[in-house]
Amino acid sequence: TGDTKITMTGGKVKRIYGGGSSGSSLTGDTYITVSGGEVSYDIYGGGDSANVTGKTDITVSGGTVGHEIYGGGGNNSSVASSTVTIGGNAQVGGSSLSGPLYGIVINGGTNVAVKNGVAQFVIGQNFTGSVNVKLPKGFDVISNPVIATGAAEGDAAKIALSGAADGLEAYFDSSAQANKVRKPPTPTSWS
Repeated sequence: TGDTKITMTGGKVKRIYGGGSSGSSLTGDTYITVSGGEVSYDIYGGGDSANVTGKTDITVSGGTVGHEIYGGGGNNSSVASSTVTIGGNAQVGGSSLSGPLYGIVINGGTNVAVKNGVAQFVIGQNFTGSVNVKLPKGFDVISNPVIATGAAEGDAAKIALSGAADGLEAYFDSSAQANKVRKPPTPTSWS
């Protein structure tokens, strides 16, 4: 019972969980702040096979996250709500010869819908880093295209899409101050 607060300013860890493990549920909120160092795999706002009854709040303003960021928990763990904020010179996700891998996990999709990611994330002030965003299979680019709020002109260029992102691109919508996902416009051919 009570809130958990984890702060990482340097060093290297494999994973970070805000909540408990193996059925040890947390009654309270979780706060994870990473301003430096390396998380070689994942960050989970929630627990590992353990629920969090409150909200989860993850802020990455520096350092590197090699794989994924989940607002929720691992292994079917639930949380009440989750927020992920990326800013500063944070680097999230990896890459391979075939393109970007991993990233902030977005909820939604078809068939087996993703529920332990986030609906969207927040871009913090002075974002100079890069972030991969992992879209679920069947992500709805028509009725819910927003992946990041708090965005500024130029932030879409710092986002690489991964997961089920074939044929999609991130773009900045100035009227909503948000980064969204769409199918790129078809080029006009001139004969």
